[in-house]
Amino acid sequence: MCVDTSYRLDIEGLLSDEWTTFIATFARFEFAMKRSGYLSNACLGAKAEANWDTFAVDLGSDLFEKCKADMSTRSLFDKPPELLKVKADNKVDWQTRGAIETTANLLLAVRDIRNNLLHGEKNRSADRDVALVKAAQIVLDHAWNIANADTANAKLQSFTTNFNYVY
Repeated sequence: MCVDTSYRLDIEGLLSDEWTTFIATFARFEFAMKRSGYLSNACLGAKAEANWDTFAVDLGSDLFEKCKADMSTRSLFDKPPELLKVKADNKVDWQTRGAIETTANLLLAVRDIRNNLLHGEKNRSADRDVALVKAAQIVLDHAWNIANADTANAKLQSFTTNFNYVY
C-alpha cells in the first residue's frame, strides 16, 4: 500500500536546528517542572500540567532583570510576541500583548512563542520570528542557570535534577 506523503514535502525546511533545540528544551522544562511539583492542578487524578506561574515565583525577579539587561533578549521587550485571536466571522488575526514587566510575563511570552511555533505561525525566513525564538531559548537558558544556582530551594533543585535524562 502506498501512502501519499507529498503534502508534507516542505515540513523539514520549516524548522531550523535552533528552533528544534528550543522546542526540545521547552518540552524538557515542562517535563522537569511536572516531576518537581510545579503543577497547575495537584488534585489526585488531575491532568499533569506545568505551572509556569509558580515556577516564575521561585525563580524570582532575577530572571526578569537578567533578561531585561541581556541585549540578545531585547526583541521580547521591544516588541513582545503577538497572540492569534478570533475576530468577526470566525477569522483570526494577530493581537498585541501587553508589555513584559515581570518574570511571569516573561515566561508567558516564551510559552506564546512556543505555541506560535508549534502551531505553524512562525517562519524561519522572517527576521522577527528568528529573533523571538532565539530570545526565548536564551530566557530558558537564564532560567536554568538561576534554578541550578539556587541550592536553598529544594523544588528548583528537584527541577534541575529531573531535567537530566539520566535516571
